[in-house]
Amino acid sequence: MLHKNLSPRDLAPPPPSDARARMQSAMADYLLTEGQLAARWALASAKKLQADRLKGGGCPFVKIGRSVRYRLSDVLAYETANLRTSTSEG
Repeated sequence: MLHKNLSPRDLAPPPPSDARARMQSAMADYLLTEGQLAARWALASAKKLQADRLKGGGCPFVKIGRSVRYRLSDVLAYETANLRTSTSEG
């Protein structure tokens, strides 16, 4: 039961602490391997990711020497951009 003398601001969650903000910033820069991203997206293998890179599509990636990595922040943005509510959407 809510008290009448509480304002909506009193019910708002507390702002994130500096430690939480630093952790979120560090997680945004976390790098995933092909295998980790394939597992996240429930793909049978990383071959789909490789094919997307070859065609110039798919999720943005980072190339470090011969290694390919995906920034978590890019993966989350890609997932958000491709969010659909119906299979008939483009």
